[in-house]
Amino acid sequence: MALGYQYLGICFGRRNDARKAREHYLKALELFKAAGDRRGLLRATVGLAYVAGELEPDPAEARRLSEAALVQARDLGEAEYIAVTAGNFAEVCRADGDWAAALRFGAESAKLYAAGERWARAAAQYSAMAHTHAVRGEYQGAFECMASAWELLQRQPVAVHVAWYFEVWFMIAATLERWETAATLYGFIGHYRDANDAGRLQGVLTRISTHVERVFSELGRSRVEELLHAGERLTVEEAQSLSLSAARA
Repeated sequence: MALGYQYLGICFGRRNDARKAREHYLKALELFKAAGDRRGLLRATVGLAYVAGELEPDPAEARRLSEAALVQARDLGEAEYIAVTAGNFAEVCRADGDWAAALRFGAESAKLYAAGERWARAAAQYSAMAHTHAVRGEYQGAFECMASAWELLQRQPVAVHVAWYFEVWFMIAATLERWETAATLYGFIGHYRDANDAGRLQGVLTRISTHVERVFSELGRSRVEELLHAGERLTVEEAQSLSLSAARA
């Protein structure tokens, strides 16, 4: 029955129904705890942290639950669970502005994923670390992380992680005030996501929206729409070349 509640939590979470997702994860948590199922307890805790961090959001609760999940994963001693929970905790630290912790736990997660040949997930962590470096104005660190992410995505080009990679490039380009590059990349990303049915977390959309608004403000709607259409015609390789041009400019 605990697994049933866990799966219902996942389903309601995907429907962005925070109340019902939390309710079912809590029921799963209680049953896993009563059964002494440590892996189940960890999965339910991760689910509750997701609800707090992505759906409600409640930053303090997300941090508490994410840190608790990481402790549980370390107690289990299984690399896959540590990679997941360290990456989740890194994201919570980023949201809190705890940049050093975000980089530290993100690097731990990326290395564990790479050791397990989970290349795309490792790439996602490098992309996230690049974003953190860019926010701190550490562009060389950002470019190095993006190079690592791209190399890993060549081994395992999972669409959702490829899209996230280019979203980070979009945010870097906008931060560097390469407005036309940013607008073109944004057009590519929208088309790529639609073509590959690659969803996006609400938290990512919130981060990107500020940059989108700035691009429209700087270039005007007519020019942005031209560039969006141009971006829709790019291949992945062309989008990569355009991204690298922002780093060289």
